[in-house]
Amino acid sequence: MQVAYQEGGYGVTVIPSVAAKAKAPDIVGIENFLLTAMDGIYPATPLVATESASKARRKSMSSTNSFLTGRIWTRYLSDLNARYNAALEKVRGAGNHGCSREIPSGFDIVHTLQ
Repeated sequence: MQVAYQEGGYGVTVIPSVAAKAKAPDIVGIENFLLTAMDGIYPATPLVATESASKARRKSMSSTNSFLTGRIWTRYLSDLNARYNAALEKVRGAGNHGCSREIPSGFDIVHTLQ
């Protein structure tokens, strides 16, 4: 099947055992595209950016950008503040007055970090 694919001119196989059996198709200039002794399939080195690595990097950067630009950040900070304030009030209500919270007037954590 794979031999007929190359011999029919539909493509060039890169599988050495098939390439050794298949005849060159009747296409002008095809000899420049057939496998030679110097050709082979080699694994990508760590220095080569593969397509999947590039997609993963773009997705990671997109997620980080979403987080840092506020779409998710504001929601997390609001949740964190609500849980912190609830815990602080619980401690204060239990009579533990050694715990205090001092926030400078006009301090806004969300806009400070942007």
